[in-house]
Amino acid sequence: MDRRQALKDTAMRLFVEEGFQQTSTARVSKVAGVATGTLFTYFASKDDLINTVYAESKSELTAFILEKVTESDPSIKILKSIWKQGVKWSLANPIQYRFIQLFEASAYGLAYAESHDNKIQNMITEASIELGISEKKLPQNLLNRIISSNQNALIDYLLTEENGEYNKALSKQMLEVTLAGLME
Repeated sequence: MDRRQALKDTAMRLFVEEGFQQTSTARVSKVAGVATGTLFTYFASKDDLINTVYAESKSELTAFILEKVTESDPSIKILKSIWKQGVKWSLANPIQYRFIQLFEASAYGLAYAESHDNKIQNMITEASIELGISEKKLPQNLLNRIISSNQNALIDYLLTEENGEYNKALSKQMLEVTLAGLME
């Protein structure tokens, strides 16, 4: 593994375990087994490291989801595929999943969201509009958060209660409950 990747992997794990504020670049370097200044060869600052780890993790997740879904698919298939692929990727990459959750709930996530487009969220929005979910007069951003929150609840359950194993029946049931609640 190269130094840059070792720094990213170590930083991600430490950020998840200890938080952004509590994790210093010196600690990341030490745990990664590189000299303290080496981190700054690859990343301009701690913020750059955090944003880079997020952007690359989110890019991996998006690519994994898009392997099974296209914008020309029927809306219900888009939502089901995004759900299923998101769960599967998160279970296979639990540290990255937890990092993404931490990032998106932080000030870093708010700043990042304002300056970057989210292809998957856009696909969820378009599919939910086509299915009539948006006619419930809830803001689209809230509908996206409801779907994401329920998906995250399932992932957290599977990681803690099912040893990180994918449960197809439970995943399908949770998605059906989520969509039924939004469509009523």
